[in-house]
Amino acid sequence: MPIEHTEAIVIRTVDFSETSLVLTLFTRDFGKVRGIAKGARQLKNSFDSSLDLLTRISVSLIRKNSDALDLLTEAKLIHRFRPGSAGIPGLYAGYYLAELLFVMTEEGDAMPELYDRAAAALARFEEGKQVEEQLILFPWELMTLSGERPSTGECVACGNPIPFEREIRRSRRIGFSMPDGGAVCADCQKTRGFRQLAAVDPRALRWLDRLGEGAPPALPEEAPLRREIQSLTDWMIDAKCGRVPKTRSQVRQALAEQAQNQNPRHEENQTD
Repeated sequence: MPIEHTEAIVIRTVDFSETSLVLTLFTRDFGKVRGIAKGARQLKNSFDSSLDLLTRISVSLIRKNSDALDLLTEAKLIHRFRPGSAGIPGLYAGYYLAELLFVMTEEGDAMPELYDRAAAALARFEEGKQVEEQLILFPWELMTLSGERPSTGECVACGNPIPFEREIRRSRRIGFSMPDGGAVCADCQKTRGFRQLAAVDPRALRWLDRLGEGAPPALPEEAPLRREIQSLTDWMIDAKCGRVPKTRSQVRQALAEQAQNQNPRHEENQTD
């Protein structure tokens, strides 16, 4: 079999024996692949110490046509993930991204644009820039590129545009059903049945609808609105994964602790 060459991000590693590793890679040309790196755990090997989680590598591999693992023959380091100034939040954000790629993509489904978006998000996590926004943006990009993004700007039933500004002026919430595919206009709510219909702040839905128009908009300062945007994103991810991602609580806790440290509460000491 011919040797294939591609770029990849390491999204999971499992010790296979005393000398080998089983890896899951998200590659630019072949999508998600699983392979074995024989001898990778030996002191001297042909993998250039490049198979740590979230490293970006140039890899050579022999693809298998059956359910057997691909065989990695060589790997060269392109970039090692090191979230310096971002600290723990950036690190856990990277772990979360890796878990989403592992759970929400199919093996052998090549999505080079998603690979580029993942590499860009990891760079943001390293820099500590817009970490919260990227944690919301990336799953929506993933669902968009896989053709499974819920509708945010049009009613899933009739296809009419959602009148965000009108609903905001009237202080009315918008129906949203993840099982049925997204936003539901007021007229269709009255005439049709929907599963798990939630009432959503139109400002949250409008923020999500603007994703993909370039750099992600800054998250609103209003805490309830931020939580609603986050909850809609979590709902989408959980529906796709069939479970809550294990690393979500870690990254949320790290971000909360970082925010608390950056904005400490100064209380006056009271003495009797």
